[in-house]
Amino acid sequence: MINIPPSHIRRSGLRLVSQARALLAVSVLAALAVSSRSLALTLPPPVDLGAVGVSAVAQGYVVGSSNSSAYVWTSTSGMRDLGALLPSAPADAISVYSGAIAVNSHGEVVLGRSVTRYVSATDSYTFSSTAYYWSQATGIVTIGTTGNFSQYPFFINESGVVAGLDDQLNTFRWTRTGGVQSLGVVGAIAGINARGDIAINAGLQAYIVWGNGTPMTTLNSPGLSSPPPISVSNEGQNNIQVNGIPHQNVMDVQQRLKAEP
Repeated sequence: MINIPPSHIRRSGLRLVSQARALLAVSVLAALAVSSRSLALTLPPPVDLGAVGVSAVAQGYVVGSSNSSAYVWTSTSGMRDLGALLPSAPADAISVYSGAIAVNSHGEVVLGRSVTRYVSATDSYTFSSTAYYWSQATGIVTIGTTGNFSQYPFFINESGVVAGLDDQLNTFRWTRTGGVQSLGVVGAIAGINARGDIAINAGLQAYIVWGNGTPMTTLNSPGLSSPPPISVSNEGQNNIQVNGIPHQNVMDVQQRLKAEP
């Protein structure tokens, strides 16, 4: 029988463990290298759209404005000028600008056009902004007069429901079948989900307008338990802002913001 010192056994064991770890590390690195090469091979080359502004993207659709005209781009159809499809601008218009501002994965587009006109009788200028809906199936559909689409966000969900602001900055929902529906809140749209639920920011409060017709939920700030030392009064509210609304489990948004129904 051969006697092997315990220390030698420990050193041999350590070498085996070290070799196993090294082989594992090499295997992992090799897998990562193959994965990286595979990933690099599947990425398409970048596409130069030219000197254009991009407002939104969705599932291969890109929208924005090019040369003051709204467009939609896809890899199969290329650039399509949507501004050219809009109704003719007034004859006295001195400035016309259009831009596509939202798109969904079906290629439904929200676009807006602003028109500046000179009124000779009063030697003054007027400004108006109109929102439109476009899809390959319907062509251009007028939504209505809106707030400046360059300043205020508009959204469209996967069902083609549009959320935005009218010319009085009232929030609204629009559908092809129902037209414009006022939401009864002056504010700014923060987002719309697949169910048609709309999140709105309005000063110190925020609101959720439900797509199923349930009464609107007000998201109130919990306020301050006591005024800050330098404050002469306690308003009792914190500025609450919603950044978006998820497609599922909307209650998470309310609970985080301590909603009051």
